[in-house]
Amino acid sequence: MTYMDGLEAGDSAEIRAATDWSALVRRHLWMGNMRRDQIEYHGPLVLDKAEGIYLSKADGTRVIDAMAGAWVVNAGHGRTAIVEAIARQAQRLPLILNEGYTNSTTVALAERLLALVPGTYDRVFFTSGGSEAVETALKMVRQRWAVRGTPRYKVIGRELSYHGATWGALSVTGFPEWRWPFAPPVPGASFIPHPTCIRCPLGLSYSSCGVACAHMLRDTLEKAGPEKVGAVIAEPISAASSAHVPPDEYWPLIRSICDEYGVMLIADEIVTGFGRTGEWFGLQHWGVEPDILVLGKGMTSGYVPLAAVLTRADITEDLDEDGFVHGYTFSGHPVACAAAMANLDILEREELPENARRQGERLTRMLTEGLANCSILGDIRGKGLLLTIELVRDRATMDRFADPFAFAALCKPIFMRHRVLCRVGPQIRLGPPLSITDAETDVLGESLIAAILEVERSVVDGGMGQPQWTQAHDDPLAANA
Repeated sequence: MTYMDGLEAGDSAEIRAATDWSALVRRHLWMGNMRRDQIEYHGPLVLDKAEGIYLSKADGTRVIDAMAGAWVVNAGHGRTAIVEAIARQAQRLPLILNEGYTNSTTVALAERLLALVPGTYDRVFFTSGGSEAVETALKMVRQRWAVRGTPRYKVIGRELSYHGATWGALSVTGFPEWRWPFAPPVPGASFIPHPTCIRCPLGLSYSSCGVACAHMLRDTLEKAGPEKVGAVIAEPISAASSAHVPPDEYWPLIRSICDEYGVMLIADEIVTGFGRTGEWFGLQHWGVEPDILVLGKGMTSGYVPLAAVLTRADITEDLDEDGFVHGYTFSGHPVACAAAMANLDILEREELPENARRQGERLTRMLTEGLANCSILGDIRGKGLLLTIELVRDRATMDRFADPFAFAALCKPIFMRHRVLCRVGPQIRLGPPLSITDAETDVLGESLIAAILEVERSVVDGGMGQPQWTQAHDDPLAANA
């Protein structure tokens, strides 16, 4: 029997555990979003099963999924109701031609989203993922201004913000190191500073700064030529920039400047939507309504890829003039929409956005108390279950570690020994499933504290460690497995 036989049979744990999955990955699979050396320092890691907040390797080793995929699996792993909804829809109607045809499940989800999202939105466009949704929003902006006879092709984004991997989405992403291999980008993008108050890019201090990073939007608009700028795009809280929460004045200022110049505001809520920050949607924290709302990730909790773009009535009217001739084969996929409906049932019934708020506060308290004397703790920040622990070389000066990749290579095996899977390095990025319980939050908090204190000892001792995942060490999660 081969390992494929074992996979298809679904009952050969011995074969699954004996297979060298990492070797197969190295030979046959492109792994995206990471440099080769970054992949190598932890394996590559191959997971086999998931349940609740836990992930398992084929040999049965379990870890906490402290990232919920990538801030995706809001309802938690192994939700039978979602799986059954997927199966029922696939049996009834798995796919339909997306050219003037649709299906009742997709229509029902559109109606449900419009009722759930606060604001004056009246139409939904579905895509398969966040990058496609951002691309869709950018095309909507161009068509809207073209219809009005004032073509505006420029878009203003933010430094340290991420909007997707497709060409247009990447062009408005504020990380030059991610854009350069695919240069030149789509023309017309410019960027304003990100609101990172602990290290202000403008060299200022809050609140004497007057939230200058938001006012920079006005300067950037003037420089770009307001008559050429179609939209501003940003996340309420950027996961890519490690969850810096902007000052309370920031978002109302951004909205007012957009209104002053007649520029559309696109809110990228792919990460922050569906309860991640303790509200259903991130901008609810500041009472701001964007012109175009982009959603994804937590809409299906990752069980099937799905994302959406919501438009307000004035934009819908402009696009309706000629129709929005844009789409993907899998736009509004009925199976994905069925998964979303079942997922929303869980989020609503179990009040998971509120649980995210409560568990985020609980975890933050634990970390603050447990790491109070940690010499490398720089900051603990975020909202709900979108959190970051920043580690620094010197707590007093907030000086960073010289080599973030070497530091990540040091951290990874330590976090693995403590059975926590998340994005590690100078910024420990966290986003467990919103279904996490009090007891599970406590286990996660204790494991994070133990791991970070071990990292601190390694830094002080000057040891860099060797990447590994071994069961030879004591398992601090064994009692909770």
